[in-house]
Amino acid sequence: MADTRAGGERVMRKVDLEQDVLTNEERTMMDRMNALQAARAMERSRARWFRRNIILGLALGGVVLGTYGFTMYRVRQETFDDVVPISKEGQSSGGS
Repeated sequence: MADTRAGGERVMRKVDLEQDVLTNEERTMMDRMNALQAARAMERSRARWFRRNIILGLALGGVVLGTYGFTMYRVRQETFDDVVPISKEGQSSGGS
């Protein structure tokens, strides 16, 4: 199934599944190569999105941690002077 180019280089010729008679072994090998090539193409196409997803995840995580940190900072500064503590004497005098 290999042809020779002008430079003596051996290359695989194109296979026409309608006209060529292929053995089961050749068909199995073609199916394996097609699956391998599809898997490689999928990895290459997903790599770009993987990087983008990592960057987006880090950015969103930074926003969440920043919001949490800012909230804790502001609550720590609060003195709660406007809240009147309840005395123990006031609790016992409200009964019968």
